[in-house]
Amino acid sequence: MTKKEFSLSRSGEDYVAVITCEVEDADKMTPNAIMEHLCAAVTAWVDTTPEGRECFADTEEDMNVGDLAMNGIPPGVFIYLAEYGIHHLTIKIFGGEETCRYNYDSHLYCGNRPWEKKSE
Repeated sequence: MTKKEFSLSRSGEDYVAVITCEVEDADKMTPNAIMEHLCAAVTAWVDTTPEGRECFADTEEDMNVGDLAMNGIPPGVFIYLAEYGIHHLTIKIFGGEETCRYNYDSHLYCGNRPWEKKSE
């Protein structure tokens, strides 16, 4: 199995979900494929179990990555995830009120380039 990690941003907000899992077929399991398999596994779980239907109802029938991150991934889902080649799934949310003024492209060197100073 191969560890995969990727992020999803929340539209219009400073939240990012980091999804980590292990997959069986690493070459085919792109982030999009993992999300498609996650959707299929959750759908099968909701369609076939009372626990799944109750959890779906608790999210006002709007179950999403944020719900799984905030409420925890229900244990029953892991059996379905395994059927789709996804194991050890974790979802962590970052952002919100503690946003940072820095971004991916922020420069990290803030010095005066002392090595370029010419001796007089």
